[in-house]
Parts: sequence; structure tokens; C-alpha cells
Amino acid sequence: MPTTLMTPGVYIEEKNAFPGSAVAVATAVPIFIGYTYKAERFGKNLMHQPVRVTSFAEYVELFGVGFKAKFNLTPANGNSNLNQGNGTPKQADGSPRLLDTSPDQGNASPGKENPNPDQGNVSSDPGNVNVQQGDTKSPKGAGNTPQGKVASKTGVVTLEKVSVSSPMPDLNVGQEVANVKQEIVNAKDLFSVNGTKYKLSIKDNNTFYLYNSIRLFYANGGSDCYILSVGTYGDQPDGFEISMDDFIGSDTKPNVFDILEKEYEPTLVVIPDIVAKGADAYSLYQQVLLHCSKVQSRFGIFDIAYQEPTQTMDDVIGNFRDAIGINFLNYGAVYYPWLRTSIVQPAELDTENLDASIDLEALLPEPVAKDVVKKFKAKPADQQTDNDRKNYHQSLKASSITYSQMLEEIRSRINELPPSGAMAGIYTLIDSSRGVWKAPANVSLSMVNAPAINVSHDQQQKLNVDVMAGKSVNVIRPFPGIGTLVWGARTLDGNSQDWRYINVKRTLIMIEQSLKLGARSYVFEPNDTSTWQTIKGMFNNFLYNLWRQGALAGSAPELAYNVQIGLGTTMTPTDILDGIMRINVLVAIVRPAEFIVITFQQQQQQA
Repeated sequence: MPTTLMTPGVYIEEKNAFPGSAVAVATAVPIFIGYTYKAERFGKNLMHQPVRVTSFAEYVELFGVGFKAKFNLTPANGNSNLNQGNGTPKQADGSPRLLDTSPDQGNASPGKENPNPDQGNVSSDPGNVNVQQGDTKSPKGAGNTPQGKVASKTGVVTLEKVSVSSPMPDLNVGQEVANVKQEIVNAKDLFSVNGTKYKLSIKDNNTFYLYNSIRLFYANGGSDCYILSVGTYGDQPDGFEISMDDFIGSDTKPNVFDILEKEYEPTLVVIPDIVAKGADAYSLYQQVLLHCSKVQSRFGIFDIAYQEPTQTMDDVIGNFRDAIGINFLNYGAVYYPWLRTSIVQPAELDTENLDASIDLEALLPEPVAKDVVKKFKAKPADQQTDNDRKNYHQSLKASSITYSQMLEEIRSRINELPPSGAMAGIYTLIDSSRGVWKAPANVSLSMVNAPAINVSHDQQQKLNVDVMAGKSVNVIRPFPGIGTLVWGARTLDGNSQDWRYINVKRTLIMIEQSLKLGARSYVFEPNDTSTWQTIKGMFNNFLYNLWRQGALAGSAPELAYNVQIGLGTTMTPTDILDGIMRINVLVAIVRPAEFIVITFQQQQQQA
């Protein structure tokens, strides 16, 4: 109304009867950072710009398709002491050397030489490898061979048919076990073509995970997300090395975290491509935790480096825990193991997934397939059209079961993905259906056939609870008749009573950011009782609604939350003179029932 009433008339004055309201912010809006096929919209470059996408179709429109990874086939002869017939490790005389290795066990450490060969009892430190007592002598002409066992901390390897015609020579048992286990590992990576064994491996600099992680995200309930492209591979069909500078910046490249500080909406940070660098990725994870603690509105989802067949679970988990540090662990969670998915379909693979060095005419045993290859090669490469290549691929599939099996093996390799993309989808699914206060666990994964490694109940104990530093690792496990479930809900700060659980940390982030935005409209308002009561009413209304939805624990509102503000309560006269308004908010966030203990006891018959 006018400040002075000088002209006769009727004046209207409107007053607000209700306090302002705080609205819950979005909680599951991940930002995926990595490499894309392209990055443009209407001809404008989108590199190093957070771009919001609402569907997978929109992602493909703006950022293109996935990288066409190429695979090599190299003969196994000379690289592995394997019989081409069955792939069983052999000795020089052709007899089996070591059989029956326990899966997922550690490598034996080199042992000391056996001072008494006849005893067959060798120990080593720190590997603690022992050859148990066994008969190391056989009667002449018996034709039998002694048997023994090599026992380590992690498993048992049975020795069979070890020919001994004289006292056993000095033998480094630990090294022998390691060598043979390596041969068995190599056998798992081999691909047989017409009785000849080849090693199938992806070409260097051909590993990019972002595209298929986005697909896995949407398959598991994903919705709106942001994409931050740090490089494109559309014009580099041979690929390139993933560089840490693309993420942390250099003289010519921006730091992605500086870019993210200017974007408010994303609440989850996912960087699936960087795990291709193995354990080197963990230094970037530290930067993610630092960034999340700085903005106080984000949470990181991390992957463990791919576990090579020669590595044990203790190896990869120990490397991660050593490298991740101890700072800001409550702002992130890590998941293990990798996932065997069905995201990539058979129709997506063709001859372009085979390196040019592979001679299919010499490799494929089927005569009809050889003829197809010969006719295709007769046409100059510069005259071959896309339709020609498509017909070539279809003809090979129709004429060669070997070619089809080779592509299926490649598909299984490409489909093995880090779990962070799927978990970002699970976070979105749970937040939208139940609320951010529900732990993102005990949920099945879609488009996932099985975890790459089957973690047992006992093995999960030392992953879920880290007594040394509290760096909990959430496990994804298969359950017969149920499916593949997320079976962990802890942050990396697993020993903290405050921040142990993911849902507790993320719920508090949501409350903090929602009330922060609600209180912004009162900046520069009078710092007096009227403003204090208005803000207190707004906060109470917001928290009451959360309590009604089940986010806060307590049989009554006053037991679930408490808002404190006022002179003598949260502020001193000096605070008011300095322009400071202090508000204390106490909340009791619901916590998951991680361990359910049911006690049964018999009672005396009553009648």
C-alpha cells in the first residue's frame, strides 16, 4: 500500500497468513562423466558441459552410440603349456601336473627349498605353503605314482602322477603352484577353433564403459540424468588411452569438478570409464569424495577395479582400501563385484569387432565360410559399402558356427561391466518408489545374468565390516531362485555410527539442501522474533511431512525432530549484531535393519 495516505480513497493491503514452504529437492539425479561417440546439439559442441537428458533415446541423439571394441586372436602355442586337445596343464612328458584348484583363491607365495625331499613337507613364509606328508617313493616297476597335496592359506591343490624314480630334487613349491595356477587361468581365457587354442583379448585402448553403463542405468529404473563428456571417440575408431587429465584438468583441459560446482541439480557422481585404468582410478575417487564434501549435496558411486583371474578378492579389495584414503568417506559407496549382463545383444556384433589382423579365411574351418571370405576380400576395400559388409557378416553367421561362437564369446566379454551404472538406476528406482530414506539394498538387478564372482556368506563378512578403517564394500550376490541382489547398504565410512548407512547420509543431504533453499528467501529479512517464528514454522511443516512418510523415526513428531531458533537458545546478542541467524535442526532418521536375529526357545508344556 502507499507509504502515505494523502489522497482520499480506498486502499487495499494484502498480508501473508502462512509461512513459506520448503520443497524436497531431487535426490537421484546422477551425472555420468566419461567418453562419448559425439557431443553436439544442433551443431553446437557439448564437450565439458553438463547436459540434462531424460531418456536413453535423447542420450543417443546427443552423444551417439557406443565404441566398437575390437578383439585379437593370438595362438596359445608358446604362451601356455597346454595340450591343445583339452586345455589341461601338462608336464614335459604329457602327464597331468596339477589338478583341482579351489576357485577364487589366492596365489601361493614362493616357498623355501625342501631340505628333506623324502618328507614331502615344505613350508614358506609368508605364503605358508605346505606339502603334506605323503609317500614320495614308489616300488620299482610298480608303475604307480605318488600323490600328495599342496596346501596354502586359501586352498588346496592336489598333485597327481608326479613321477619319482629317484630322490625328489629341490623344488620351489610355491613358484610351481603359482606357475600352474597361471596356466589354468590362461586356459579359461582361451578360445578353441578347430582344435587349436587361441587367446581372445580386447585391443589396447578399446575399453570404454560409459555407453553400456547408461543402458544399464535405464534398465534398472533410471530416469533423468546429466552427461558430462570429456572426450569423443567417433573420429578415432582405433580408440585412445584414457587420460586422468581429461578429468582433473591440465593446462589445456578444464577440471570436471570445477564445472560441476556451477551445476546445482546433480546429486550422484558416476565415472564408469575411469575404472578401465585399474587401481589408478582410485586417485580420482578421492577427488570425487573431496568434491562431494565441498558442495555437500552429492554422493559418489564407485567401482572396484576389474579382478583379473590371477588376483584374489583380498588383492583387489586390499588395493582399494589402501588407495582410497580416509577423507570424506561418508560421501561415497563402492560395489563389488563386476556384473555379467545381457545389455549388449548378438545383433550388435559383426566383423568390425574383429581386428583386421585376423585372417578369417585361414581361421574358419568351414569350406563355405572360406569361400564367403574369399569373395568378400576380392572386392577392393574402397569399393565395399555398408550393405556389402552387412551381407558379409550375415553370410558368415549362416555358414560358420565357429564365427558365431567367436562373436558370442566377444559379446560375453563386452557384457562384463562395472556395477556403478546399475546402482545409479537402483538409487533412482528406490528414491522414486519408496523414498531416499529406504536403503538401496535387497533389490534385484535387471539385465544382469550373474555377478562375475560369487561371494559367499563368509567372504562377505570382511567386505561388509572393515575392522581396521571401516571401509565397507557393498556386495552384489546371487541367490538361487531369487536372482542377483544388492546385498549391502553401507557408505565407505562403515564404522561411523552417524554415517554408516547410505540412506541415512543421503536423507540428511536431502533435508539439508531442501531447508537451505527454503531459508534462502529470508536472507536480509529482519533478524527478529517474527522471522524466527516464520522460519521455525516452515521447517516444522517440512519435517512433519517427512515424518508422516516414514523418513523420520518416532511415535510422535516431537520424538522425530526438533527445530531450535531464538535469542538465548541458538544465538547471542553478538550474533545478531554480526548479522548471523543460527538454527539448530535435530532429526532421527530411520536406519535399516541390517541384521535380523530371531531367537527361538522351547517352553514347558502347559497342559
